[in-house]
Amino acid sequence: MTEGRRVDPANFTVKGIPVGVVRAAGGYRAMSLRCRHQGVPVRRDKSGWVCPAHGSEFTAAGALELGPATTGLARVASSLKGGTLTVG
Repeated sequence: MTEGRRVDPANFTVKGIPVGVVRAAGGYRAMSLRCRHQGVPVRRDKSGWVCPAHGSEFTAAGALELGPATTGLARVASSLKGGTLTVG
């Protein structure tokens, strides 16, 4: 991602990895949008994220709700300074 570039927060990549950002715990949380079961990109659904390959379900913040994945979506480093969120 180019420094300072404005992007659609629902659709961007960092180093080739699809990333989602949500508000969480008074701040923001960035996460990989690839299921940790087999690396398939997850899709947004009404309450969180779902893997179309095998049905793993995740909360909006990326926590695992239903397998076969065994862990939540991987966090991606992010920081908020002066109203600018930097991801990756």
